[in-house]
Amino acid sequence: MKTKCMFTLLALLGIALIPAPVSAVVIAPGGSFTGALPPSGNLPDSGFLATNMGTISNGDLNVTLRTAVYVDSVTGNLDFAYQASVNTGSADLARLTATSFTGFTTDFYCDMPIAAVSFWDTTSTSVSTTAASRTSSGSQVSADYRDAAGNGIVGPGEATCVLVIKTNATAYTSGLFQGINGGVVQITSFAPTAVPEPSSMAIAGLGALGLIGYGIRRRRGA
Repeated sequence: MKTKCMFTLLALLGIALIPAPVSAVVIAPGGSFTGALPPSGNLPDSGFLATNMGTISNGDLNVTLRTAVYVDSVTGNLDFAYQASVNTGSADLARLTATSFTGFTTDFYCDMPIAAVSFWDTTSTSVSTTAASRTSSGSQVSADYRDAAGNGIVGPGEATCVLVIKTNATAYTSGLFQGINGGVVQITSFAPTAVPEPSSMAIAGLGALGLIGYGIRRRRGA
């Protein structure tokens, strides 16, 4: 009996020592979160549906922006990811914003890329978020990298953690990704979009056929 109780106690202790799964920070339109965002745990280094990268200067900012969209290995839906690296001679970076997420769920994470060979900046020192938010329309998502006085905390030789926005979207279109601190630097990114319903596609197809038929009749009557 004592042996059985001992095994039960050890089993319970083992369960208690298993790390709890990371919970998403779900931000609804108009919502916000203060603190470091949790890591997603499945940020890929390759196999993206699409990527874009550019080094942009504006005013005293000189920043390299990276953005990607990929299929979530757990949900099968699309994840959108963003990172900014601050270059030598640049002012500090304070904020990242991305559009457009109207009508879609947004689960916020922030990963520190660690792979030796990666699309992401793995050589610069990664800086965690201090807050995150979403506009009341739901369109724009933001991640802050600011101290209590509102000053940017991502300086030259540093990079933001990779902001990951997990959505319930299955298709994507073009969006906008910005790095901000006084000046604004931006590149074209990716955003969720709705998949046309079969009925809508059929109507569009019929409309196209009608226009073709109209053109043929005009040529014959000419």
